[in-house]
Amino acid sequence: MIREIPITSFSFRPVELEAEKITVLGPSRNDFPSRCPPKAGPDIRITERHFLIRQPEFANITMLRSILVRAIRAYFEETNCIEIFPPSFVSNQCEGGATLFDLKYPDKDSGEITAYLTQSSQFYLEFLLPGIGDCFCIAPSFRKERSHTRRHATEFLHAECEWAGIITPEEHYSKLKYMLKGVITKFLLLGHRYLEELKLTGRVEKLLHMCDDIIILQHQDAIKYCRDHEIYKDIDTKTHFSIFDDIPEMQERAMIDSMDKIVFLVKIPKFFKSFYFKTFADDVLYVMG
Repeated sequence: MIREIPITSFSFRPVELEAEKITVLGPSRNDFPSRCPPKAGPDIRITERHFLIRQPEFANITMLRSILVRAIRAYFEETNCIEIFPPSFVSNQCEGGATLFDLKYPDKDSGEITAYLTQSSQFYLEFLLPGIGDCFCIAPSFRKERSHTRRHATEFLHAECEWAGIITPEEHYSKLKYMLKGVITKFLLLGHRYLEELKLTGRVEKLLHMCDDIIILQHQDAIKYCRDHEIYKDIDTKTHFSIFDDIPEMQERAMIDSMDKIVFLVKIPKFFKSFYFKTFADDVLYVMG
């Protein structure tokens, strides 16, 4: 089946095909639009992906993904942040190592050692910070987790940075705010055409305006907000969160959607964060987050 695709939706140049012989093997199926409709769920989009990639929406989203990476890189370069290129194979576990992909790696002395697919390039950035100053990377990370959410992808492109000279939490929040504004502004400029085709321009513009009204919310206040707004730890039993509970993604998303704001969650209980998080001088049970 030959289907006309508007050439204006892509950056391709038209070409001519020359053939000495064409053989018709049989009629093509006409049910392919229903095999993977535009509003199909993630399971259908994965199993019928060969149909999904034919859709103009998929092409526009793929273009926007590329543009977002360009916007992130452009922001860091304009702020004199140096890009580094860390390895994907690492010799040490990161952040506890419970969800690492491990593999045998040849060693010249012992025959083989255990290596890991990286979960984060954070340590490489931290090691380079004293020598080269502010630095960033955009590289794949791998997580062997059983959860299936937007935060638990097996492999994803990970943008990370380390900034020198940040002393107070307020300085960190300010850096994050201007990073968000800078990246989103460039994303709107570079991706305007594709955002318009997907009718997402207004949504991204709203996100940009939200950067001027970010909420700094302490963990204990987030727990209180969930209790006050009937966002439960267990919705079936209507069990509320306790003060030292972590807030899972679904409930955290419900809280943020209810506020309709960008939220920086801070002053988090120390015991469910990594060892390197800085504790508060006046309350060592909490880290800055």
